[in-house]
Amino acid sequence: KHKYRYKYILAQILEQGGDTDKASELYAEVIKMNPPYEMAFNAKINRARSYNSGSGNSKAIKKELQKMVKDDKNKEYLDRIYFEMASIAMRQNNEEEAIKYLKLALKNKSDNNAQIAEAYYALGDIYYNNKSYIKAKLYYDSTLQVMPTSDTRLVTAKERISSLSDIVANLIILNENDTLLLIGNMDEESKKAYAAKLLSEQLEQQQKAKKSAPTPKFLELNFTPPTASTANAESNFFAYNERALRKGYKDFSKKWNDRPLTDDWRRSNSAQGSNDIEAEDDPGVVEAEEVTQADMNSVLKGVPNSDSEIQGIQSKIESALYELGVG
Repeated sequence: KHKYRYKYILAQILEQGGDTDKASELYAEVIKMNPPYEMAFNAKINRARSYNSGSGNSKAIKKELQKMVKDDKNKEYLDRIYFEMASIAMRQNNEEEAIKYLKLALKNKSDNNAQIAEAYYALGDIYYNNKSYIKAKLYYDSTLQVMPTSDTRLVTAKERISSLSDIVANLIILNENDTLLLIGNMDEESKKAYAAKLLSEQLEQQQKAKKSAPTPKFLELNFTPPTASTANAESNFFAYNERALRKGYKDFSKKWNDRPLTDDWRRSNSAQGSNDIEAEDDPGVVEAEEVTQADMNSVLKGVPNSDSEIQGIQSKIESALYELGVG
């Protein structure tokens, strides 16, 4: 009657001792013995955690985890399941898939702060190792809010936050001012179309806010990707408002792409600004012709309109580049 319990304990001992392959085999045997729900669940999770990228059995384990996701009984534990799926992806050097599952773990978070901290810390590490420092700092910041004080990794998170503070501040300056230059280079019709898109985004967010309770700061919005506004609470830069960088900036960047800064970029590239950025034909969308000059001044505050303003922005960019050691 209790054979599954003894096997489960032996599997735990082997896992803790580093014999993950044998532990995985025993967890699989426990699962086949139809133990009570809680033990079966933990055996499946532990089997996934014991997965060795060289053992070649990932397909069966991932299939089992996907099946667990669809089981309503596991609804309260989706964060654990998705985290193990992310862990397998990391062991297979698939960072894109790992990020996807870690974000799903946070989107489906439970009250288990230790589990939430694991996901935040893992995302911080991924972005840090890929030199995506703004996102890395934000995830490490969030890690500090939920990771148990006894966890020794808190020291690493704090050290990295400290070392990234100046870097992130200068990256934000670069992002803000480069965006201002990009928009400043548009013709008036395109600016108006982009302003209409921003206003539509604001309207959509206001409508959503009325339907749902406020989301705790940076606890995966149902996941809101980190933006510079999260890193710099005092920034009121329009392009960081709600989802403008996430969606609006993506649209107009398709048109302008990456272009080098030159002394006469505004005039030399003016011919490129003739194409409109079309507003989406959705209910509640603000059309370009509805945008007034007052709207333009409000939502596009800071966009340069003169050569002296352009030079001022370029000076900020040069200073930030110098501080980052690339100027």
